[in-house]
Amino acid sequence: MALTPYPSPTLWERGEGTTAMVVVFKDAALPPDYAALTYPGYRELLEMESPPCGPIFGVGYSLFGQPIGLALAAGNVQSAEQQAPAQLLSLLVLEEFRNHGIGSTLLTRLQAELRQAGYDTVTCIYPLHKPSTPTLERLLARQGWQAPQPRLLICRIQGQAVERMLLAPWMHPPPLPTAFTIFPWHNATATELEHLEATLATEPPFDPTLSPFFKPKSYETCNSLGLRYHGNIIGWMLTRRLAPGLICYERLFVMPPFQRTGRAIALLAEAIRRHYDREGDLPLPNRGGVWLTQATNLPMARFIRRRMAPYLTSLTETMEAVCQLLPVRSEE
Repeated sequence: MALTPYPSPTLWERGEGTTAMVVVFKDAALPPDYAALTYPGYRELLEMESPPCGPIFGVGYSLFGQPIGLALAAGNVQSAEQQAPAQLLSLLVLEEFRNHGIGSTLLTRLQAELRQAGYDTVTCIYPLHKPSTPTLERLLARQGWQAPQPRLLICRIQGQAVERMLLAPWMHPPPLPTAFTIFPWHNATATELEHLEATLATEPPFDPTLSPFFKPKSYETCNSLGLRYHGNIIGWMLTRRLAPGLICYERLFVMPPFQRTGRAIALLAEAIRRHYDREGDLPLPNRGGVWLTQATNLPMARFIRRRMAPYLTSLTETMEAVCQLLPVRSEE
């Protein structure tokens, strides 16, 4: 990220006769006192020359020279076809200064900066069951954001919980009929993948991000699996490695004619078994998994809440809110 050295922010504003100050950081380094007002992972983004999420926008608020609030957004990378929406990463006001309109001031200015930079949409993804969530949702509503919608279920498991889950009844489904074959995803042939891609182009999954061809990643070879029916690929469980012993299960799908038949659960259970068979010698604290499921995938969401939840270390539900940014008025 091309940053100019602090203390040369792009823009300073100060109310006449007041001790409050708003500062906008676009091509300026974020001072440490402001960086402390966001999550550690985002502080790492601020140190990058070219953040993978795109340009970073920050609006800070200080009182008597002391930073007390920060709103941070990522501009995202613009595609050739259209501008990708910006994303609100974090918004924090120190507890003792809340309920004085500072959060609204920060968000209003951040939205104006994003619109001036050419973004017409900004999104916010946040956990549903946090003490701060109702306050955030009220703030977004006052700023004209659309009503939030369910987005993801994020399941995590670690340590001893892994051993308990491996004994769960759903981890031991009945054998598949002989017409079905589970195979390592990396063994799929080029011809099979071409045929599958053509099929999905005319009959896409209800969620395009579940496609193996949507922003393809380096899938984990030990337990990324496919499912064939009479030789044709009709399902997959694709994973990626986060760390030794820790794998993210993020794309589970079977074609509509085979849904609600237990085929997806069979794929999931087999992927989990292969994961821990491969890494069973690791110390328990280093063994874990993360599962991502769209909240709109109602059958899978029900399975998670009813069958997986008793074995999980944590289950987080996230929401997504969207704001259409108003055009910047030109001064005459």
